Order: sequence, then C-alpha cells, then structure tokens
Amino acid sequence: MTQVDRIPRPLAIAPPPPAGGGDDDWLDLQALFRVVRRRFWLIFVVASAVMLAAVPPILGMKKDYAAVARILIHEPLPAAFASSALTADEVLNLTTEGERLLSRTISLGVVSELDLASRPEFNPALTEPSLVERVRDSLRGLLSAGTVAPPQGDPIDLVLQSYLGHLRIARAPGSDVVSIGFVSRDPELAADVPNTLIRVYLDERERQMAARMMQAEAWLQGRIDDQEDRLEAAEAELDQARIETGDLLVDAEDAAALRADLAARRAEIERRLTELTTRLAELAQASGLTARMIAADVDPQLGRDLAAERAGLARLQQRYGAAHAEIVAAEARIATLESSAEAETERQRLRMESDLAALDRQEAVILGDFEAARDAMARARQIDMGLVQLQEAVDGEKGALDRLGEQLRAVRAEAELPPAEIEVLSPASVPMNAEGRGRSYYMAVAAIAAALLALTVAFGVEMVDTTIRSQQQLSRIPGALPAGLVPELPRGILRRRRRNRLARLYRDRIEAVLLALEQRVNQTVPQSLMVTSALPREGKSTLAGSLADELAASGRAVLLVDADLSGGRLHERFAAPASLGLADYLAGTAKLDQVIRHDRASGVSFIPRGTITGRRLFDRELARSLVASAAARGQVVIFDATPVLVANESLMLAGLVSRTLLVVRWGRTQRAAVEAAAERLSPRGGQEVDVVIARVDLRRHALYGYRDAGMLARSLRRYHGRRV
Repeated sequence: MTQVDRIPRPLAIAPPPPAGGGDDDWLDLQALFRVVRRRFWLIFVVASAVMLAAVPPILGMKKDYAAVARILIHEPLPAAFASSALTADEVLNLTTEGERLLSRTISLGVVSELDLASRPEFNPALTEPSLVERVRDSLRGLLSAGTVAPPQGDPIDLVLQSYLGHLRIARAPGSDVVSIGFVSRDPELAADVPNTLIRVYLDERERQMAARMMQAEAWLQGRIDDQEDRLEAAEAELDQARIETGDLLVDAEDAAALRADLAARRAEIERRLTELTTRLAELAQASGLTARMIAADVDPQLGRDLAAERAGLARLQQRYGAAHAEIVAAEARIATLESSAEAETERQRLRMESDLAALDRQEAVILGDFEAARDAMARARQIDMGLVQLQEAVDGEKGALDRLGEQLRAVRAEAELPPAEIEVLSPASVPMNAEGRGRSYYMAVAAIAAALLALTVAFGVEMVDTTIRSQQQLSRIPGALPAGLVPELPRGILRRRRRNRLARLYRDRIEAVLLALEQRVNQTVPQSLMVTSALPREGKSTLAGSLADELAASGRAVLLVDADLSGGRLHERFAAPASLGLADYLAGTAKLDQVIRHDRASGVSFIPRGTITGRRLFDRELARSLVASAAARGQVVIFDATPVLVANESLMLAGLVSRTLLVVRWGRTQRAAVEAAAERLSPRGGQEVDVVIARVDLRRHALYGYRDAGMLARSLRRYHGRRV
C-alpha cells in the first residue's frame, strides 16, 4: 500500500463545492480591508510617490499676505447742479467703476509706480524655471521643431497678468462698498497696491475728465464762434432789408392814409348818389307841381308865393266873377309863378342828373385810387412780413448763442468738480499674518489625497485583475474541475525551520492533488496523466516532477516523460546530460528502452526531450504504445506536455491519457487563457480538465475572501502551531 493509499478516505480533501452566485464578488468592510492589506505595497508606493511629488512644492511654498481697502464710490453732490447735458454721464455705475479699476491704463500706472516689473514674484522672466517647466519647454520644442515660432508679445503683458491675478475687487452684497484686495509675498507691498490703486484711479479719472472737459469746451467754443458768425450774417441781412425797403414803407404809410381818406370820400359820394337817386325817383313819380317842387328841392319861397297867390285867387273867385280884372291878374300871376316853378323844377332835375354823373365819375376815380392804395398796402405787408421773419431769425440765432454760452459756463463749472468722490472707509494696512493655511495643513491634505489616490489605484487594479487566484473562480469555467492549490516551492534564502515547514506543506498539497485525481478515477491514481498549462512559465514542469516524486515516494513506479519537444529541460532536473529521448523515439531513430533513464535518488524513471530538434510530426501510435508499455510494467506515466495555447502536442496527448491536469499560475494566468485552454482540451477524450493552481503565495492568498484561503492559512497555522 502506498503512502497515498494509507491516508484515510474520510480525511481526503475534496475539491470545494461550486461557489454560490456572486459570493466571491460580494464586497463588505472585511473585503475592503483585505483589499488594502493585499495591495498594501502598491498603496504604499503610490502614496509615497504622490507625497514625494507634493512635499517639495509644499515645502517650497512661500507665504502670501493679503491686504484689503474698503472704499465707497459715489457721484459728487454738486454735480447734480453743475452737470451739463453735453458732458454728464449717466448714474454712476459701480460695476463700470470696478472695470475701470482693472483697466490696462490704471494697471500700468500701478505697475510703473511700484516697479512691479523688477520683482520676480510678478515678472516670470526674472524667475528660474522649475524642472517641470524645463521639461515641458523641452517637449514643446521637440514637438514644434521645424515650425515657425510664434511671435513674442510685450513682456509687460506677463507682469500685468500676474498683477491682475493677485488683485481682488469685489462689491459687498446689498451695498455700494467696494473692497480692493491684493495678495503678495511682501506684506508692505500687499498694503501699498490697494492704496496706490485708489490714488492712480482718482488721478486717471481726473485726467480723463479734464481731457473730456477740454474737448467739450473746445467743441462748444467752435459752435459759439459759428453761431456768432450766423448771428452777424442774420443782423446784416435784416439791416440791408430795412435800408432797401425804407421808402416803400413810407409810401405804404401814405397809401394807408390815402386809402382811409378815399374810403371816407367814397362813402360820402355813395351817400349823395343815394340821395340824388332817391330825389330823382321821387321827382319822376310826383304827379303835381307842388310834389315835384318838393322832390326837386325848389326854393320854398316860390312855393309859398304860389300858394299865397292861389289862396288869394280863391278868395277873389268867391268875391268876384271870373272875368274880374283882379281874378285875371291873379291868374296871370299864378301862371307866371307856375311857369317859374316848372322851370326851376326842371333846372333842379337837370342839376341833380349832372351832379349824379359827376359823382359817378368821382367814384370811378376814387375806386382807382383805392385799388392803387390797396396794392401798395399789400406790398407793404409782404415787406413787413419779410422783415418780421428776418427779425425772428436774428432772435433765434441770439437764443442759440445764449444757450451755447450757458452750456459753456456749465462745462467750465463742471470742470471744477471731481469726476467721482471716493470715501475711504478703511485703507489697506500692512497684514500681520499670512493668508491661507500652513504647510502642515497642506501636508495633511496631500497625505489624504495621496491615500485616496493610492486606494483608488489599488481598487482599480483589483477591478481589472482577471487572474486566477481561487478554486471558486475555476468552478465557473466550463469544462474545468478544481483539483487543488499548490503553494510556492520553498526558497533557499528562507531559514531552515521555516523552509522545512513550507516543504512539508508543499508535499501535503501535492498529496491533496493526487487524492483529488484518485477520487475522479475510480478511487485509484490514474494510470496515465498529462500535465500541461495554458501558457509557458506557469509551473507545469515543477508540478509534474513533484507529482512523480510523491508517487515514487509512496512506492509507485513512475515514468516521467518530457513531452515538451520545443523547450523541455527535464534532464536538468535530474542533473543528467542531454541524450536520446522522446523526440528520437517518436521519430523512429531510437527504441523505448534506449530513451528511458532512471534516477536512483528519487526512484523516478524519466524520458528526456531528446536530441532531435525542429518541427516533427507527432506519432500518436508510438505515443500510445509508450503508454501501453508503461502500463504493462505497472508504471504511472506522467507527461510534461507543451502549453495548450502554444503547440498542438498537448491536444494529441489528451486523447491518450486517463486524466489531463492543467496547471494555472496563481495571480498570473488570466481567466481568458484558462477558458481557452479548457475549451481546447475538454473535447479531447470527452472528459473534463482537472485544474491545479500552482505557485500560490500563501501570505497574500490568505488576504482574499475565498473559501480556500482559510484552508491554506488559518487551519495550517493551528496545525503547525505558528504562522506560516
């Protein structure tokens, strides 16, 4: 019975059951703590690198001092009375005044007065470039080689940028108070800049206002001169018009008087015409002599005489007969009087007609004179209106000249006022303490930032880490069966007692792998076994040799075959020279007995790689006969095969052996490589692939939250009595 057979079956370590859904992905406080522990050196290196980069700038930080002046800017009160519409600004805007404080002209005045260009703090040209800046300039020069260099700007611009970067201007919320602050390494300079800025601002504003007032005054004076010329021209035109129209105005006055006289005369003529026309009409209508005489306005005495004679005749006729001489004489006298009355009436009629014709002629003459007088008066009115317009033009030019004179007086009065009144609430004083935090604060902040960055890097590395570290991860790969964990082989630099403990633990893990294989092959060690890996340098050759040593130590006959025809070095393990081997046997140039070697120290028979190099076809029949021959001699054949993803010999051997053991290097082999190798090996022979995680770092593996971590750490500490 072998040593493996003597191990009680109940004590055999079975592979861990398949992990539950997502147990190894569960993150809790312990998992986070384990991440910190297993990535301690990465965290330490990253944090140290960050601190090493941050410490020099922090130690090289120079203290900054800040001084603040608080001022109140408002428009002078008398400006409301002296401002002219030509020069007065709108209501004083504090935002605009704040921009004026930052203007280039005022900034240049402050920089020039305080000679900031000679201070390295504000002039980058006077400072020695840092290492980072030199490296950056070098890289920039290499990248811009062969290109035209950009034109260099004015050096004072850099000083202005630095000055403005140190200047702080703010307005207190809800008030008109403006704070002017400045930060500098020189406390006295920090106080001088705000006070100098206020003075330069006032001087510049006064200079600008004086220039504006001079410009406005010159412009107004020009307009006044032009207005005086226009006034003189208007007055000269008015005088000339008065001279030219003087006689016409006199004639117009005579015409007006004549027109009034003509109007009166015409009224009189019209009255007489009306009277004569009426009398002639009455005369024409009168039927009796008396009526005609009255109408003709005959001498009344004649009428009275005629009436008296008629009255006498009537008395005589009453007294005497018709033939009486007195009656005849009376009748003769009456006839004579009537004849005279008729003649006088006719003469009066003719005279009235003659007067009527004369009045018509006089009226015609008066109407002609009246029209002439009216025309003269119309011309006089036109001339008078022209003179009035000229006089109004002269008055308008005088008014414009007076208004310009008022504006000029207002501008001259406003020039005597300050453009803005500044009330310094608190001038800037020399600060006693530096601004900001101390170096210890920044060191603490840098340490916290470095720790956070290091933790971020550590967790980032954990997140992107897809290497195989536990059998729980193998249980999720199709076609892969976990077969155990094998720790790292003990090194010679370890102390002897610890090396012995590790060697014993290593042998225990090798036995556990053999037990796992035995449970899968009818409770017996498989007759033939191929040990391979996904990629080179995974530890397959070491594991294959350790399995052979363990089987040989338990009394089994073992044949270890170096099937890595490209890079196998099995003969070096047994300190044997290179000789005929598997390549020669498969090529038919050597027999099986000629290639088998035996190591007396370990009791292991082995077949080296062989002397034939280069690509050769793998003879499956000869390989099958090798397995059969070893089985006939009672030997367990272990093939140290080529990596699965590198060559095809492993795929050919997979169908000839009882079990295939895929070796995965702990913390190095990627899961994708294991999946690809298992996918290539599983179809061969219709069986699953046993997977062993080799070269496990026990100390680091114990820091993971996998179930098999306790199996290799805590339980072993209790078993061996001290920490491994």
